[in-house]
Amino acid sequence: MSPWLRGLDRGALCALLHGALRANPEPLFVTPQEMLDVAEYELLERERQKAAASTLPPPQEAPATQRIEGERLELLSEFLGTLQGIAEETPLADAVVGGGFGRAAYRLSLLALVGDAQSEAFAGPVAELARVPLTLTLSDERRPVGRDEVGELSEGMLAPSKGEGRD
Repeated sequence: MSPWLRGLDRGALCALLHGALRANPEPLFVTPQEMLDVAEYELLERERQKAAASTLPPPQEAPATQRIEGERLELLSEFLGTLQGIAEETPLADAVVGGGFGRAAYRLSLLALVGDAQSEAFAGPVAELARVPLTLTLSDERRPVGRDEVGELSEGMLAPSKGEGRD
């Protein structure tokens, strides 16, 4: 085929190609920015396809909350007994720390309820905690504790409220 094409003159070649080539080829110049755009698009499309093909894990039963509530009520009643036994000014760390970080954090969160004036209308262990006649005093300072998974704790004191009689 090549020798036959070489044997044709220019006019015959043009007539042969007439209508065969509809678009004129244009040179394509690619800069690093365009290459980066194309590469980023290709990468993201692959990730989208992987995400669309992924499946969720099988369903599981929710943990029983009665056990958790029971543990919390037990901790609350234990802490309530500790607070009711405070007859003189006591460092916050001595009243809160013990049994690990989780228990100390729970006790510390319960102290926000102590002295709640709205507790008069309620009943139950949380209302009893709110009615404990103690005053909590906190400072901006932190105190090193270094026991029962607690490294530091806010400096504070728990003291019997003034004017409250103790049995």
